[in-house]
Formats: sequence, C-alpha cells, structure tokens
Amino acid sequence: MSDTVSNEITIKAAEIYNQEMAQGAAARFFGLDLIPGKKLSNALGGYAAMVEKDEYVLYLYDATDLGSAKDGFLLTNKRLFFKNFLQGAFFIEIGKILDIIHKPSILSPSIAVRTEPEGGMISITLSTLTGEKDGKKLVNVLNKTIAFLKNSSTASTGNTDQTLAQAQSGRAVVCKGCGANYVTGSKICDYCGAPL
Repeated sequence: MSDTVSNEITIKAAEIYNQEMAQGAAARFFGLDLIPGKKLSNALGGYAAMVEKDEYVLYLYDATDLGSAKDGFLLTNKRLFFKNFLQGAFFIEIGKILDIIHKPSILSPSIAVRTEPEGGMISITLSTLTGEKDGKKLVNVLNKTIAFLKNSSTASTGNTDQTLAQAQSGRAVVCKGCGANYVTGSKICDYCGAPL
C-alpha cells in the first residue's frame, strides 16, 4: 500500500474519530496516536497477533475493567480483531462487514457485527463501564470508518487462497454460518453454533 493511500486513511480515520468523540470521548476507545503503548502491546501480543506488516491500527477498544486491553477489539485498515472475556481470538475482514449496531445493557453491553454474505451477527462485549451514549458514538465511528475503508478499496475482501492456507495450517478457520474467523482451533462456532 502506498504512503499516500495510508496517509489518506489515517487522516480520514482521525477526522471521523475526532468528529464523533469530540464531546465526552469514551475512556476506553482510542484512536490512532491516542492508543496507550501498553494497551496496544497487550492487544497485538494477544488477540491481534495476526496483524500483518501492511496493516496498521486505526482504533483500539479496551473491554477490560482493569485497563489491560487483553479483551476488546482492534480495527486495522483490513480487519476487525476482537476477543471477548473467556473466549478465543477472532477477526473479520473489513470487506465482509455489513454494519455494526450497539446493544446497550446494564450487565453486558455489546456491539453486534453483521457480516456478509450470510448476514450472521457476531457479538463483541463492551465494558460495563461504557455508557449508552459512548457506545453509540463508538458504533458511529466504526460504521463511518468501515464504509470509508470499503469505498477506498484498500480493505481486504478476502483472499481465499490465503484463508485456506491459514485454515490448513491451523492458524485460522472461517465459520460457514456467520463468517467469523477463528485464530485458534475450535470445532463449533462460539457465535452461531455452526460446526467448523
């Protein structure tokens, strides 16, 4: 990816983040240069370990109550990596995301990622400390950024040969029911229950 394209994407991502989060920024959702180093290191060393050299981080959400960022999500220019508490690590290619909705709850707030082509819903848990207002802002940022990435044609739409090679090597398995990509092996999808 050229430096011009990557600069265009990071500038637009920062613009979207700043517009949406300007009034009362969410304490757990970080954009670009605002991501604390330790949180980024924990995410990249854990659930987002498969970030490639031509990918770069746009946003990070820390779903942990103690602030370690070992659970949550990380959006790159190509994929949405995520990990819920006591579950494995997953990713969804940007090109397969239809939209994201906020699901407020006092006990277990979350966002739901609708994927194509099956239209499955994948739930990503938010911290109980994330209020409804910040949850809505977070979803607006994600939807606007993902739409921009898809329109800029820089997002990965899925390299079937690469996905197949990863699945055969045990690094990734794609659920045929909802489209979730498993970084670690499993026999049943945690989200839709389909066999893998």
